[in-house]
Amino acid sequence: MATPNAVEVMEEIITEEPMRNFNHDLIQVLSEKLDGVVRYQVYHEDSEGECDSCPRIWEQIKEDDLRHIEMIRNEIINHVKRGTFD
Repeated sequence: MATPNAVEVMEEIITEEPMRNFNHDLIQVLSEKLDGVVRYQVYHEDSEGECDSCPRIWEQIKEDDLRHIEMIRNEIINHVKRGTFD
């Protein structure tokens, strides 16, 4: 049996969805939200002493994203439990 080359493997991955879109969407947004939460702390620090309202804005956005992260995390857990996370 011949070992498939990298091109054959990539073609198989591209033609066969490695993950259903609705699950990929959850992972994609989760990743973006997690990155944002880290950056918001820097933005918050940058604005301290420069603007009275910006630190509050960054804190509120961070709190919203943390809530969204929890929602997405719980939904991924539900998909895993139902066997639909593939």
